Amino acid sequence: TFSTLKKTGGGVLIAIDTSLQCVRRPDLETSFESVWVELQCANGERILLGSYYLPPDTSPDDFSQCLLGIERTTNALEKFKFMVLGDFNVPNICWETASASSKHYYIIQKSHLLLNFASFTNLRQYNCIPNTQGNMLDLCFSDLDCIDVTEGASGLVPPDGYHPPLEISIPVRQGMRRCSRKHPEGNRHNFCAGDYVSLYDHFSNYDWSSIILCSDVDQQVRDFTRIVREGMDQFIPLRKTSGSKFPFWFSHELRTLMNKKLRAHRKFKKNDTPELKSEFGHFRSLCKEVFKRDRQAYTDSVELQLTKNPKEFWKYVRSRSQKKGRGEITLLDSQGNSTTDVCEIFARHFQSVFKHHPIPSTTAAPAVSGNASCIALFDEELLHECVKKMKPSLSSGHDGIPSVLLKAYSAIFIPVLVQIFNNCLKNEVFPAMWKTALVVPVHKSGPKTNVSNYRPISLLCTFSKLLEVALHKILSFNLKRYLIPNQHGFMAGRSTTTNLACFMSTAAHAVANRGQLDVIYFDLSKAFDIVNHEMLLAKLSKLDIHNSLLSLLESYLRDRKCFVSSNNNFSATYEATTGVPQGSVLGPLLFSVFVNDVSTVIRHSSFLQYADDIKMFMEVREDRDCVLLQRDVDAFEEWCRGNDLKINSSKTKVVSYTRKTHNIVFPYVIQTDLLERMNRIKDLGVVFDSTLIFSSHVDHIVNAALRTLGSACRITKEFINPCTFLILYSALCRPQLEYASVVWNGICATNSLKIERVQNKFLSIYRHRCSARIVPTTTDVPVPVQRSVALPTLLRRRELADILFLYKLVHAVTDCTVLTSRVLLKIPLKTTRQNASFCNRRLLNLHDPVSRLGHTYNSSFSETLDIFNNNTLQFVKTLKAIT
Repeated sequence: TFSTLKKTGGGVLIAIDTSLQCVRRPDLETSFESVWVELQCANGERILLGSYYLPPDTSPDDFSQCLLGIERTTNALEKFKFMVLGDFNVPNICWETASASSKHYYIIQKSHLLLNFASFTNLRQYNCIPNTQGNMLDLCFSDLDCIDVTEGASGLVPPDGYHPPLEISIPVRQGMRRCSRKHPEGNRHNFCAGDYVSLYDHFSNYDWSSIILCSDVDQQVRDFTRIVREGMDQFIPLRKTSGSKFPFWFSHELRTLMNKKLRAHRKFKKNDTPELKSEFGHFRSLCKEVFKRDRQAYTDSVELQLTKNPKEFWKYVRSRSQKKGRGEITLLDSQGNSTTDVCEIFARHFQSVFKHHPIPSTTAAPAVSGNASCIALFDEELLHECVKKMKPSLSSGHDGIPSVLLKAYSAIFIPVLVQIFNNCLKNEVFPAMWKTALVVPVHKSGPKTNVSNYRPISLLCTFSKLLEVALHKILSFNLKRYLIPNQHGFMAGRSTTTNLACFMSTAAHAVANRGQLDVIYFDLSKAFDIVNHEMLLAKLSKLDIHNSLLSLLESYLRDRKCFVSSNNNFSATYEATTGVPQGSVLGPLLFSVFVNDVSTVIRHSSFLQYADDIKMFMEVREDRDCVLLQRDVDAFEEWCRGNDLKINSSKTKVVSYTRKTHNIVFPYVIQTDLLERMNRIKDLGVVFDSTLIFSSHVDHIVNAALRTLGSACRITKEFINPCTFLILYSALCRPQLEYASVVWNGICATNSLKIERVQNKFLSIYRHRCSARIVPTTTDVPVPVQRSVALPTLLRRRELADILFLYKLVHAVTDCTVLTSRVLLKIPLKTTRQNASFCNRRLLNLHDPVSRLGHTYNSSFSETLDIFNNNTLQFVKTLKAIT
């Protein structure tokens, strides 16, 4: 290091073994005490290693400049992996929760700068070994995976209590061999090169009478699928699966030069002569030049896709946002060795979750009422409505037929499908081919090498999904009056926001009145996968459902088959004996019916549901209230055992919401397991703290938004038009700062300023790019880009979201009676100058969403907006025009 301002302390050194290939990078060393070196790993990976020392008296401005320099380095050198080590002298940071606590103003400032730096650069802090004071001054930031930091037995110098020696292990990834077995019905068609006009003529001229007149449902489905597949094979070519090692955007010239360079390099290594060295250097220079040209041409074409073909542009964004190797799953077996036979491991795990509850061959249907004695058959109008709701996707089930094909040729397919669906209803049989699901493992949380950290998502056949959509439309209309209003999951007019707003309205009143609200957050283990089919059918039979429809649902649940797909490999087929398919259309509705009678056992407390997420809460003033809440917990646990559901007591948490100094701490239990108490918890994407201040949630969304902003910044740095960066910010970053803002918008000004800084950082980068770039046009004169963009503040956007939520409550667009009943309209006895539409409570509680919504409208929007305007489109248009 070259800083000698102090006689003692400071100084940085990187000592490298002579067996490692390295080179010092003085171009990256700033005026701060730092050393940078470039390491070449055995697997070809290049790592930039930086070491820093920042004295404790470093001002926040200097601290910010240092971190800004590292940010620019990581953005400019994207091909490298980074590791930044050093003594940053910022204590009191909890890296697990990404939060800081200190009474010193400068330390708080530097803590937030360091947390924001880690999020924006997507560097993870790995050191978790505190010093003798319980702080971590020495930090290790890196974007490498699986770094192991342990306390060293000894160091190069005598150990210091403030700086314990650390041993950091960096694993070098090796190439992994993978099985190449493919499924015979894999989707390998190149849909971009299909002859869809000829395919339309083929389907429209086909004689479908043999399928329509067939009485065997399974034979109808097999023939119909075969005909569609034959048409696809005839007019949609197969994708060429070349084994090229080069990216697809490499030109033929570049690929040829790369091969020539490789041959020249081999010759040079074999015979070290000046001629061969010169030849190799010549081809290397040509490769760099042509690579740069092809790379820029590909980047320009991607940027143009934003207006011509947005799907391709967002596909590129997703590919750049994902980590390398993310599409492949590696698991560890019992001996800890990585294995490529992941499909069979997943299949065995998913199958082990199912319970064996045999369904009787015939389910006794109860006597039905007069309204249910007749059932309407499927018609073309209904199916056309259902097709419009389906997304045009190229993904498909095991039959390889995507939904985009159904939407394109719905006029031809629907008359045939109507006959098949009505035949299913008439024979009370769900086709066997449509009961086979392709299961994809989706990571939930935790280590990705653990099979239990994945959930199975079923990819269904397109025509099966259409039948489920039609059945859902019929069933939801009949079952809506039976489903309790506490259930907010997958219900029209309800969402996670309505669920949290209902809870927040109750919790805010309890906390504001110096009370205490105890909440039990239940975790049900594999709830969707262990639904007892026999019990579900028994509950359905008690509702107003026709016998034929009930028998069809029984056939839908029985004899379901699955096989797992991962890493382009497939497992053997296994049977799903319990549960409702995750990823299906009917699954969430059937699960809601299954848990609907939970309201009969919870008698003393309140509860809210979102699918299988259940929270039970009650305001407690004395121990007696806690005892009543415990009784409801016991009753719910007994109900779960009676319905073959299992509560995971280790993941079930208790939170007491209060601001009292001395609160009631009651030991809630499930059977003999004491439930863990938490000061903060993440519920449906929002982090709640026990005082309802939402500081933890603000820190969480700010860190997440900065990670996304950093990723968007790196993705768009090669694009010509900075407006592409604006689009990515608006589509990916800003929604993270605004999710469910109706619930937590009562935050203090300090937290609001933290959120605003994210947008300010975006605007700073955007203006910097605009000042240095021009956008080419179709004319010969390039046009400078707009140097400023008029974006409303995030606080203003949250206020507009509040008003829109209030409008939906007033006009019953949001189907939530609990919130609607708390909206108090002001009806004056005589005309006054004040035109407030909603009652202002004497003691305003900004944390209560309903109270805050009415206050916001009365104080800021009553002059310009008519909340009672029945024209929704006009109201939204007027709202968007307000800045």
